[in-house]
Amino acid sequence: MPPETLHRIAEAIASQGSAAYTTPSGPVLDLLTKLAEEDDLASFSRAFILLARAAPANAAFVAGAVPAKISNFLIKHRNVKATALIKWTESNPDWTEELKNALRDPDLFVRVVEDFASAIKQGAAAH
Repeated sequence: MPPETLHRIAEAIASQGSAAYTTPSGPVLDLLTKLAEEDDLASFSRAFILLARAAPANAAFVAGAVPAKISNFLIKHRNVKATALIKWTESNPDWTEELKNALRDPDLFVRVVEDFASAIKQGAAAH
């Protein structure tokens, strides 16, 4: 991980509870959004791991926000159509748990997200 990314993660964790956000985890959630925008899923996962160690009480809340962030990522960065995503999530109700379970392993997390993108596109192509 580039030192600059590590610094951004450390800064976000240190800013936990900042009054500038509506939730204590706001700085980390904001950083996760930016990392997804930068197509850096491995750092996204690493940021979560470091947050979970530094602020374990906030980990479940942050993990709960990950499926929405990854849904947006898939639409913006993997050219997944929103309608195809919705159909796929209805057919795969365990996808959010699979995604959250992969969060603590950067390589697995990247693989799971890319597998989701492929599966959604294949499902859309079949229709």
